[in-house]
Parts: sequence; C-alpha cells; structure tokens
Amino acid sequence: MQNPIYIGNWLLDVHEGTLVDGDVARRLDHTPLQLLLCLIRHAGEDVSKQQLLDEVWPRKVVTEDAISVAISQVRKALGDNARRPAYIKTLPGYGYRLIAAVAEAPSPRQPRTGWHWRVPVLLSLLLGVTLAASWWLISGKVTSTPMPVETAGSSAPPVIAVLPIGNPGGDADSAALAEGFAEYLVAGLARHTGIRVISHTSSMVYRDTGKKLPEIAEELHASALVEGSVVRRGEQIEFSLRLIDSASDHLRWSKVLLMDKAGRNALANTAEEVATQLAAAVAGEKASLQEAGRAPYLPPEKALEHYQLGRYLLLQAEPEYGRRAVTAFEQALVAAPDFAPAYVGLAQARIRSLGDDSEVRRALPELRQLLEKALQLNPVLADAHLELANLVFLYEWDFPSAERHFKSALASNPSHGLAHFHYSQFLLAMGRFDESMHEVRAYRTLDPFSYSVPSVAWIYNMMGAYPQALAELDKRMPLQKPSLVHLWSRQAILENMGREEESFRAYLQVLAEMDYGERELAAAERAFAESGLRGFYRWLAFEKRELRNIGQYQAPLSLARYAVAAGEQERALEWLQQALQARQLELLWVAVDPKYAPLRGRPEFTALLRQIGLPQGGSYPSNHP
Repeated sequence: MQNPIYIGNWLLDVHEGTLVDGDVARRLDHTPLQLLLCLIRHAGEDVSKQQLLDEVWPRKVVTEDAISVAISQVRKALGDNARRPAYIKTLPGYGYRLIAAVAEAPSPRQPRTGWHWRVPVLLSLLLGVTLAASWWLISGKVTSTPMPVETAGSSAPPVIAVLPIGNPGGDADSAALAEGFAEYLVAGLARHTGIRVISHTSSMVYRDTGKKLPEIAEELHASALVEGSVVRRGEQIEFSLRLIDSASDHLRWSKVLLMDKAGRNALANTAEEVATQLAAAVAGEKASLQEAGRAPYLPPEKALEHYQLGRYLLLQAEPEYGRRAVTAFEQALVAAPDFAPAYVGLAQARIRSLGDDSEVRRALPELRQLLEKALQLNPVLADAHLELANLVFLYEWDFPSAERHFKSALASNPSHGLAHFHYSQFLLAMGRFDESMHEVRAYRTLDPFSYSVPSVAWIYNMMGAYPQALAELDKRMPLQKPSLVHLWSRQAILENMGREEESFRAYLQVLAEMDYGERELAAAERAFAESGLRGFYRWLAFEKRELRNIGQYQAPLSLARYAVAAGEQERALEWLQQALQARQLELLWVAVDPKYAPLRGRPEFTALLRQIGLPQGGSYPSNHP
C-alpha cells in the first residue's frame, strides 16, 4: 500500500513514515513502521506473534521482546492506551489486532457513516477487500474529480447541492448545529419532486477546499448550489444562506435566520421550510413536497441537542466516537421516546461500535427492534428502511424482506444515493444485471464523490460482458500507480477473458504489494510457467496454502476459489460448505460470479444456492464461460 492511509484519525505517509493528525506530526522508525503496515494489511484480523515475526523480521532471529518494543512505539505514536485501546488490541498469549478503521486516503478528506463505515460488501466485497476492513471501504477512495455522469436531457430535473455550512467561529456547538442543519436541509430537499439532490457526503468533500463555486458546480453537475455560514451572536445563532445559479454564478435566493434556544429546538422544522423555498426557487411549480400533510415531529430541546451531537459524532473517524454517539442517541431517546430518527441513529452508532460480523449477528435482535420502532413511529423514514434492508440482506439472507425495504427507502427518498448503491448490489446478487446497472448510475449521479470507480466494470464482469468491463476499467484507471482494487479488478477480468499471461502479470503486482518475498514470487512464476493460471492457483491452494486476502477474499472461501480455478472441484465444494457454515458475506454473489461457472450443474452447487436462498436457474447470462 503506497498511497497515504487513514488509520482512525491519523494519516500515515508510508514513504515518509510519518503520522499526521491536524497540527500533530510523529515519525516512526523503520521497524515500528513495518509492524504497523503488517497490522494494516491484516486490519481487523487476529495477528499472531509468530506471524509478526515472519513478516516484520523475515530470516532474522529475534525474540518476542522485539514485538513488544515495536508495539509500544507504535502505540505511543498513535496516542493509544493499551488498557483501553482505540487502535491496537492485545490478544493475551496470542498476538494483536488492529481495531481502528483503515482506508486509503481520499483527497480531499471525506467523513463516512452508517453502512459505508461498517458493513463489508459491495465492490470491496466483490473485489476481495478484507471483511475486517469493512463496508465503508467500498465507497472508500474519494477521487479528486467525480466520475463522469450520463448526460441529462432537457427534461432532466435540476440538480441542487448543499455545500458545507461554514463556521468562522470554530466552536464545536456551532459546528454541530451547522452539520445538523445541512443534513436536515438535504433531507428536506429530497422530499420534493421535480428536483434531484446531491448527497450530503459528496457535498461535504468541499469543506475548506477553497474551490470556486463554478468549479464545484461543474464537478457535481449541479444546476444550483446552496452555501452559507453560521455565526454565534451572544445568545443567538445566525444562519446566513444563499442559493447560487450555476450557469450564471448569480444569487437567486438568500435568507438570514436568527435562532435563540427555542429556534434551535425547531431546527428540523426550519430546515424543512427553507428546503421548500429552495425547491421552489430552483424548480418553480414542478417542485412539490411529498406527503405534504405530514408535519415533522418536533422533539424537546434537550433531545434535539443530544441527537445533533450524535449525528456529528457519527461523522468522526475514531472508533471512540461511535461509542460516544451511542450515548448521545440514548440520551436523546430518554428525553424524547417518540423521536424516530434517534432510533435510527442509535442503530447506526451500535453498528459502528461493533467489532466484527459475528458481533453484528449477535446484536441483530436489538438492531431490528430499534429500526422497527423507528418505522412504527414514522413508516416513511428512508434511513430506517435502508438500515433494515442491509441487515436482513447481509446477515439474515431474507431477500424478499430486504427488497421491500430497499424499495421503501427509495420511495420515501428517491435522491438517497446510498439506497441506490446498496440496492444495486442486492440486485447484482440476484442476477438482475440491467436493474443493478440502473441503480449504480443513479448513485453515480447523486453521490459522485463516493462513487466507487470499478463498480460499473464489475457489473459488466458479472454479466459476462468482459470487453465492456475492461474498457470501463481502463478509461477510469487513475494516472498514478494503480490501487489494489484496480489490480484485483483487472486481474479477474483478464482471467475471465482468457488472457492468462496478462492476468498473471497483474496478479504478480498484487503479490508484490502484499509483500511476497523473492522466493515466493519465483515459486509463483514456476507454477504459472508449468501449468498456467491453473498451476498458479493450485500452488496457492495446496502448496502455499494462502489464507490471507490477496484479492480472492478470506479463507475458506478464497481456498474454494483457488480450487475451482485449479480444476479441483471436489475440494472447492468442501471449502464452499465451510464458507457457508461461516456465513461469509461474499457467498451472496456466488450465483453470479463467473469464478464459480465450472461448478454449474453440480448438484452440490445447486444445493448450496438453495441453502443461501439465491436464484438457482438463469442467474448466469448466456455468455458466461
């Protein structure tokens, strides 16, 4: 991993060996840096002391004391507490685990919440990003320029983006208010027909970038931009808001709001009123409020303060903030037991604070209860439907229920970019390729800065449209050194096209990035020279016995995939059964992944699909191998 990496709130420059958090910069010596990189490669996994010795001190004779010294240096640099760790957890008698969130550094930085932060699926799942690195890695890298979107016709609705509300005073209370108001404003705009709203996450990318409004509008393909600031004036808070026409760069609407404590309590209602005015200014008579007769629930002031704090904490990177958000939402519900969004926030914070997928499964009854309570109070709450859809899809494998909730989320909020994205991956698992592509493109329009580059390429790959998949990947290939995700994608597509030599060369780049030594790379080359990719995969499965995620997921599913490609179908089916027993999430795409095409027609494979509940006939298009 050569690009800068976020570990919690720290930015690690791999080349310089420096950790930076705001104005704080700390340098790591070579050995602690290599140990930290080893933990990053296995983020979320239990790493034994022997594995650390093998990877950090290869071919050297050192004692476990060397590990303790290096761990202590890394913890000191991160400001971590061994007794209450936020970064590195000690596994007594065994080793260590990196528990902080890890992601390749976006530019500029983008906060992430919800399932983008917690659940390991979608593209990263499909391309083999380690489960412990989590679902948010999917939408992981934020590009400096959004992906091109399809050109809209003259009948396309206008697109509006709410930019981050400035906070010149810099105080935390005003920052939380600004964040909450912007979120309410986006949600309010999304409830209007006749317009499309850029997601809050994509707009947040522009915080403190210094970019000019016309440039931002062009990058977001937005017809109009909302900008503003919040300033404390004694006991009052002043919001100044402006609507800028993208084509002319002229002011189309402005408003100044002065709020005392009572006004702050009505923040959601105020944002709803402002959203209606903005929608009318942008789309005129075409803008109409869905469910116009429904008045938002107004919680007591104390509940709203706790809720806004919880939402603010969810946007922060460190794991500790997830636990603090749980407390904030619980306090909001004590003050307002009928406040539906607080139940959703509490569920999101609980998911964020859980350690791994087994913990999520154990917490399912509690999470379901929270989200169902939210929907009991507000049946059209899009976020509640989306959270439930993801839970029942990923962990309960209840596909009819998942689809109902995905559709309900989009019916409640057609501009919900994440709902389009997660629904697209559900549709892909079901083999409904055209619908999946439609949803990904909608997501790309609504949330351009969270759009995961190879998504469309990977859908083409699952469809068996390999030339289109490769063309899509190549035209989006970054100018700098390709990331692991791009290499994984390219290797898999080339393999499916039968271009074995090119596929293997891409795989060698992956292995080099995964710190394979010279002898291991030479062994891989010999295996390929003798029997092509089949020989290479046989070496991985039966000689190397590779258990790490090198682009084919974690074992036992990775071993099953190697065995399929090596022509060892019996062993592949055995390992698939083990993956089923472990309920590995990547199995949800087993019916459409070309990797498993050789197993089609085997009764054991058909039984596997039946056990998961996936379509058993017609999932593979005719041009699959």
